[in-house]
Amino acid sequence: PNLDEGREALQRIIRDGGRASEVVARIRSLLKNGKPTKTRFGVDEVIREVIALTKAEAQRRQVSVQTRFGPNLLPITADRVQVQQVLMNLVMNSLDALSEVVDRLRILTIQADTDSPRSVRVAVHDTGIGIDPQRMKDIFTPFCTTKPHGLGLGLSISRSIIEAHGGRLGAMRNHEHGVTFQFTLPVNDNGAT
Repeated sequence: PNLDEGREALQRIIRDGGRASEVVARIRSLLKNGKPTKTRFGVDEVIREVIALTKAEAQRRQVSVQTRFGPNLLPITADRVQVQQVLMNLVMNSLDALSEVVDRLRILTIQADTDSPRSVRVAVHDTGIGIDPQRMKDIFTPFCTTKPHGLGLGLSISRSIIEAHGGRLGAMRNHEHGVTFQFTLPVNDNGAT
């Protein structure tokens, strides 16, 4: 066994374990109506973190992950861990949908751009199997799931997180294949800590 690779893997496990612990603590806080811990950061940084955390899973599922960042992407003031949790949920849902694709390329694209002088827009677009049009209206309802192993809470919690930050989260079926989930977050929040 390569000792350096082993050390690197162990460091990633420790770092990811710490992040997972933070996510669980923040979700518990959110569910108890606790106030989010807001800081100023670039949403592109969080997107890169989520891609790093899901890289092995994307490779295992043979998914090509692409990013597109607008040239003047403004920083946001939000709870970084909660925004990361929303992105993680959207990315994992896309990876699940892409796993079932056999007749085309499996592509996941994450875009971020300044939506207006006061908000940033993030879109998670996949070429997966999509969602039945009849189910689209219910996907943000708690305990509504399209997966046999899902609880149906991820999208509901994600929407609550985004709305708690003054943003909006929605979804639309893509013209050809897959779904795009898109959320906006305000650039500035005077309640930053």
